Amino acid sequence: MDSLKKEKEAARAGLRVRRKQAAESGAVEAAFSLRDVFMSRFFCPQGLLIASYIPQGSEIDPMPLLEVLENKGHKFCLPCTAEGNSSLVFRAYRFGDPFHLGKKGIPEPVPSSPIVYPDMMLVPLVGFDRSGHRLGQGGGYYDRTLKQHRAYKKVIAVGLAFATQEEPKLPFGENDAPLDAVVTEKEVLKFSPSCE
Repeated sequence: MDSLKKEKEAARAGLRVRRKQAAESGAVEAAFSLRDVFMSRFFCPQGLLIASYIPQGSEIDPMPLLEVLENKGHKFCLPCTAEGNSSLVFRAYRFGDPFHLGKKGIPEPVPSSPIVYPDMMLVPLVGFDRSGHRLGQGGGYYDRTLKQHRAYKKVIAVGLAFATQEEPKLPFGENDAPLDAVVTEKEVLKFSPSCE
């Protein structure tokens, strides 16, 4: 294992503990606070197609935010893992649509739902820093997906997290895709002019 991988694994171990503790001490309240912080401090142009996620384990829940955004006319999609594919595809989703379990056991839109290309990705994470670096689960799915999508259109990547998931400085390599912003239950951090 190279030194960057070792650094990332060491950082993940501590960050997962902190994320779990934050979820156990107030996941519901944090999800609604994140919604309020996002809506009061983050501008979303009308009619965006927004990719989100179904929270797994102790990931912060984006659903309260999505309900408000849907009421404001935004459309949504969710990530799907395809067999033999090392990146994600996104399929259209509306509240109340059926799910099926994907290859990792995570709920996904059914295969008949159309593949779409989001303008904004709400991204789960294990940790973040104030330089826009994100530490994910370690599979590299979002990094590869962001790089592919950004090669042909502007995509704003917004990490969603508990404030306690912040690190002063995360290990970061050339294959890691930076975030444009992070939103927590306490604040919005913007790293790119795309978010102004």
